[in-house]
Amino acid sequence: MGTVVGRTYEKNRNVFYTDNKEYKTFTTSLKGAHLITPLFQVGAGVSLVSKDNRDGTTKETKTLLGDTDLSLAYEYLPETFYSVWKPRGFVYLKHIFPTGKSNFETDTRLLTDVSGKGQHISSLGFVFTKIFRSIDWQIYNEFKYLHQESISNKEISHSYGDTQGLSFGYSPNNGAIRTQLGLSRHHFQEKDILINNVNQVSNREEYYDFEVGLNYMINDSTYSLTYSDQTIFGPTENTTLSRTISISWLERWPL
Repeated sequence: MGTVVGRTYEKNRNVFYTDNKEYKTFTTSLKGAHLITPLFQVGAGVSLVSKDNRDGTTKETKTLLGDTDLSLAYEYLPETFYSVWKPRGFVYLKHIFPTGKSNFETDTRLLTDVSGKGQHISSLGFVFTKIFRSIDWQIYNEFKYLHQESISNKEISHSYGDTQGLSFGYSPNNGAIRTQLGLSRHHFQEKDILINNVNQVSNREEYYDFEVGLNYMINDSTYSLTYSDQTIFGPTENTTLSRTISISWLERWPL
């Protein structure tokens, strides 16, 4: 569940909403992955997005399919021997399909029917992770290519984006409970939008996610509770600012 609490247009000039403006989003996601070999993994995900928005006396509620994704990952730096410092390394390819409705197609005043980006997005990512006694860490970097799209009477140019992140975890006595802190930066460059033969430029987008998480693992099941906040770290530019609480359940089993 996420709540949009404000927006920033120009760099670091945040505008927070008053009590008469409320934007809430409930997202239900189903994600799965399968090990093709010990080093290759394929995954997919789909989501359902429900929005409940209010601005003064105007109220809107919508539930729509979100964007879907497919991914392929390869562990190119496996942990074949014990090392205090050497991490495991992964590389992955991911493609997001714009099965959700974008803000280029919205029919609502409060953008309640927006559930996706509206563009095919291809990504190349790298992940390094390491567990040392009760502490674990993860570093990741993802490069995105947003494909050119034609939506109704709009032409959206291709553009680029990237994400960098760092997280730390701690499991007391290597037990079933794990706490986590994380910070990630998201950036999308400016792009041209042609509407009725009139060119407009969408400004670059940038924001940071700060996360606090709690995980509990029992047998092959992992239960997670995560709080994410986009208002703590910056800079921010041309984006909404939200606070999100996520609950997830991960199950592993042999096929």
